[in-house]
Amino acid sequence: MAQNFIDPSAKIGANCVIADSAKIGANCVIGDNVKIGENCEIGAGVTIGKNCEIGAGVTIGIGSTIGAGATIGKNCEIGAGAIIGKNCEIGAGVTIGIGSTIGAGVTIGTGSTIGDGVKIANRCKIGDNNEIWHGCLIGGSPLSINDPTSYSLVIGNGNKIHPMVFIYGNTKIGDGNEIWDCCIIGLPSQHIGYHRYPGKVIIGNNNDIRSRCQIDAGNNYGSREKPELLDYITEKRAVSEDVTEVGDNCSLLNCVTVHHNCHVGLGDIPGSRKKEYNTVICANCCLNGFVHVYKGCELSSGTFVREWMAIGPGGFTAMAAKVVKNVPPFMMILEHDFHKMAYWRMREFGLDPVDISSIAYYPLDSNKQYVAK
Repeated sequence: MAQNFIDPSAKIGANCVIADSAKIGANCVIGDNVKIGENCEIGAGVTIGKNCEIGAGVTIGIGSTIGAGATIGKNCEIGAGAIIGKNCEIGAGVTIGIGSTIGAGVTIGTGSTIGDGVKIANRCKIGDNNEIWHGCLIGGSPLSINDPTSYSLVIGNGNKIHPMVFIYGNTKIGDGNEIWDCCIIGLPSQHIGYHRYPGKVIIGNNNDIRSRCQIDAGNNYGSREKPELLDYITEKRAVSEDVTEVGDNCSLLNCVTVHHNCHVGLGDIPGSRKKEYNTVICANCCLNGFVHVYKGCELSSGTFVREWMAIGPGGFTAMAAKVVKNVPPFMMILEHDFHKMAYWRMREFGLDPVDISSIAYYPLDSNKQYVAK
């Protein structure tokens, strides 16, 4: 160990292994059994807890804290004043911004970038190659998840999360999504009597969720008060009672509100010759509780959908439409009532009216959701 790379004021614990090419700044505190790899640069005033492992080529900014048992992969960059919690696993090539806080037990995959001032709560799992921009709050909730054996929040790979997004615990996000600034995802449902129920949010893959959208967590009101209304099937699986879900390839434009227990972009369009199709919900739409918007729908700006309503595959609403009853597949709603079949929507999916007659979606009664026969 070359002493000229370790400032004399630094305090080094017992049984540490520090590479000769590592540099340790003034007033650092290194706990016992720490391993620091080649070409690391540890800034002044950094604290590294016991049993940590710092990979080769890591830079840790001044005044940062690394909790006991943490693992930092090679070529990571930790900004000044950052806090990495106990037993975190940070993959290779990760950048963590100035003043960010990473909670205990967090996993961050390789190549991800965490911006300045980001706060990630305990036991979150962040996948590879994500971008989480400055000021975001990831995980955590006044309704904390108390199971220490599972992750409280999971984000997949290749997502881009813009500044000031708040994503609360009990949320699972897939791959390739882009979530724009000031969105709020996973707050407890706005349903009096169930507003403290720790429900879930599931967001699939390749969705575009624009600025200031809000997606609330589900609750268990249906199973307690109206269990018969939960008896429907989507893609041959039961819809979970306490989940709000957004499927794949959905586009939610600015200021869309998706309330508790809604399901957006799920289901299928049998016979469609189009391989990929989006569900589009335009700006300022509001989906109230237990609404089901099937895959392939397009809701124009300002559409309001009442609780427990379903809009069948390929459905279309005009601007400021009020949906107060179930909408059959490929039907168009103007203002508050059915108008005509949306034939141009059928053509977008490579279908014709004969094809539509083979799509066996029907309401169980005036209040229930559509069922795929």
